[in-house]
Amino acid sequence: VIHVDDYESAMACRELVEQECIFAGGSSGSAIAAIKKLSQTIDPYSRVATLFADRGERYLDMVYDDKWFDKVTKHHFSKPDYALPKNIRKAECA
Repeated sequence: VIHVDDYESAMACRELVEQECIFAGGSSGSAIAAIKKLSQTIDPYSRVATLFADRGERYLDMVYDDKWFDKVTKHHFSKPDYALPKNIRKAECA
């Protein structure tokens, strides 16, 4: 089991839109965030497959809402094991 919080899930969703033009939902973002964590421990020539079980339109008032995202960002970086970076890059839907 790889634990992923709301910030990591939302950030992965926003990166999917920005980099791949995939409008994914929250659980899809969680899958990508978990794969990113896992990728640090597997062979660089490995292949990882995942399925995206949801779409983004049901998450417009959460994952893709900037006010909600700002709230979870503050919560994520208020944890003792995280330091708030100088620039938090926010993906923007085009």
